[in-house]
Amino acid sequence: MSLVHSLEYLHLAVFIVGLVGIIFGAVAVVRGIAPVLWRLGSGLANRKIALFAKGENLPSLKNLLLDSKLIHGKNIVEVTSPGDIGRANAATVYIVFWHDWADDIDAILNQKPDSCALIVYSPYDLEKISPA
Repeated sequence: MSLVHSLEYLHLAVFIVGLVGIIFGAVAVVRGIAPVLWRLGSGLANRKIALFAKGENLPSLKNLLLDSKLIHGKNIVEVTSPGDIGRANAATVYIVFWHDWADDIDAILNQKPDSCALIVYSPYDLEKISPA
């Protein structure tokens, strides 16, 4: 058998191994990674979020979440005053605009269940959060 025929068989073997590897990789992604990403997206889309913001900051934060297309508008609860904090009971995530709620953060923390995530949003262009 000549060297050319041997190289052709070697090329065919490498091609078959590569093709099988691509098929196994695609199956692994479809069966392993895709369902996890699907559940993550569904979990975010169905999660209730309480936005603690006042004035022009509320529509800005809300539009930011809605533009991501990960959150549905019906799942956002708007809290604009300390008297409305009770509206956030059903939420599983609290997003607090720090500069609007710095004086009332204790009321929010007293209301927040332990299983609820808290995100404190403080833009760079405003003053920093002072250490306790």
